Amino acid sequence: MLRAIGDYPYTGLYQFVPMVKSTDWPISKIHQLAHLHSSIIDDLKVIYIHHIQDIHNVIDDAGHSLLQGFYGMTVTGQPPEDTQDRLIHSIHNTSRPGVTVALVQSSKYEAALGQFTNLQNILSNSIAKHYH
Repeated sequence: MLRAIGDYPYTGLYQFVPMVKSTDWPISKIHQLAHLHSSIIDDLKVIYIHHIQDIHNVIDDAGHSLLQGFYGMTVTGQPPEDTQDRLIHSIHNTSRPGVTVALVQSSKYEAALGQFTNLQNILSNSIAKHYH
């Protein structure tokens, strides 16, 4: 699951959302999934991050992006064991240069604010100088 999130960061936990009825996806199942998505979205809070580079910029020699670094952030500060440990639901560039938006579950909002308050130090210590 964590690999899928890294490869397809904007689809969240669900890689496929059907829009047409089929044998595997009857209308009732599509309807349940739509309700699940609505409940997930209703629980998200927005955090705007200012003065930051494009989240697709490479930040290490292995070719990882800033986006992948953000998805590595966890509530505990330890590497994620599963998706429940992830701090950020999703993160996106905006149309304004230098402004990024993070979507965070309500229950993780305070932890996210704490880590984003210290973001400059986290990025400075985690990313080699020649990638700044």
